[in-house]
Amino acid sequence: AESYFQLAHLAFREGKWDDALAWAQKGYDANPGASSGPVIRALSYAKKGDPVLAKRFAAEALLADPQLRLSTQTFVPLSRPWPGKEAEFKQFMDTQFIPAWRAAGLPE
Repeated sequence: AESYFQLAHLAFREGKWDDALAWAQKGYDANPGASSGPVIRALSYAKKGDPVLAKRFAAEALLADPQLRLSTQTFVPLSRPWPGKEAEFKQFMDTQFIPAWRAAGLPE
């Protein structure tokens, strides 16, 4: 399941929302208890402009992990700085990840 989630995160990082959704679904199918699947689906739907599905999957993520917060989450590989690419990482977080997190209604 973890490999699927990693692929989902990479697809999200590349702006390939449909691919991220497909990989996240495969990860979820392999491990339905993990919050990674619903989180990446919530973020991807937020980026695709579908707030209803974004919020639905955000709610699922919070059921899987009630302590989920932007300020403390570390399970998402996207949330850790990329060695040697700190500026790109900050830009991605500021323009892609954090806005999608907020649009999905996930807690900070």
